[in-house]
Amino acid sequence: MKRAVCCGLLGCLLIWLAGCTSFSALSGGSVPIGDIDGNVYLNTRTATAPLVPIELRDASGDLLQQTVSGPDGYFYFQNVPVGMLEVIAGDEAINGRVRFNRNPHEHARLALTVAEVNNAIAQLNVHSAKPAEPDGSVSLEKNEETLFTVEAKDADSQIIPDVPVSWAVIGGLGDITPDGTFKANKVGDGELIVQHYGVNKHVQLHVKPKDK
Repeated sequence: MKRAVCCGLLGCLLIWLAGCTSFSALSGGSVPIGDIDGNVYLNTRTATAPLVPIELRDASGDLLQQTVSGPDGYFYFQNVPVGMLEVIAGDEAINGRVRFNRNPHEHARLALTVAEVNNAIAQLNVHSAKPAEPDGSVSLEKNEETLFTVEAKDADSQIIPDVPVSWAVIGGLGDITPDGTFKANKVGDGELIVQHYGVNKHVQLHVKPKDK
């Protein structure tokens, strides 16, 4: 009888431990992580910038990761948590940066243009070569390209010409070049962000299957 009771208690203990292990594994993996990659470009917007220091910071400005761009300007951050993030290439005076919110399982593709900061910029407007939807979003078919252009204004709504900006495509929908050419290569919904220093603009993107 005692042996049966002991076996029964041992079985219950093993089941409880298995449950705890399963719960621990789930809770340990409850913070979704992802990756961010892209390229750093010089102000010419054609040449990549190697050996540029790059930082990944959270909403409070705390440093999460840092790296240096490769020979072709490429950089990569892995195991990135969700939430508000900012990627900064360069320093405070000459830099390219993009601030965005990364949702679970989202990939972010960036094109950072390192340039002198223009503190006169107060507003950025984004225009697409493809007509926007009534809600301001832009819809494309898979493998379709469109050019996004940026209009910068100062606090008096005067246009500031030829402003260097950085870009981010959120959701892994495609690639963006420093001149604003976007190619959609994945079906889904996401976001395009353009930024100069602390001023940015967001455009919702929708990529649908190509019509046959």
